Amino acid sequence: MPLNATARKALAKYLEGVSGEWLFPGRDGGPMTSRAVQKRLRELGRLAGVDVTPHRLRHTFCKMLVDAELPAVRGHCGLRPGGGTGGGGRPRHTD
Repeated sequence: MPLNATARKALAKYLEGVSGEWLFPGRDGGPMTSRAVQKRLRELGRLAGVDVTPHRLRHTFCKMLVDAELPAVRGHCGLRPGGGTGGGGRPRHTD
């Protein structure tokens, strides 16, 4: 996944402090649970003054990929190769 210089620098700094098997370890050293991710993201969003959820991030990311007309990712964003969602209408990306 392409990352800009700011994101690469932030990721490198984060990785310096990570030890063990998991990129995002939970309290017990195992993988972070999905609920823990939701809670942490909500807290970070609150601190930044942004209403954010993992679901909203997925939709925003997919919308950016679709807007960039990257056909290789259409299936990953719930879009059929011909352009439809299979749900009888246009994809609804409002985030």
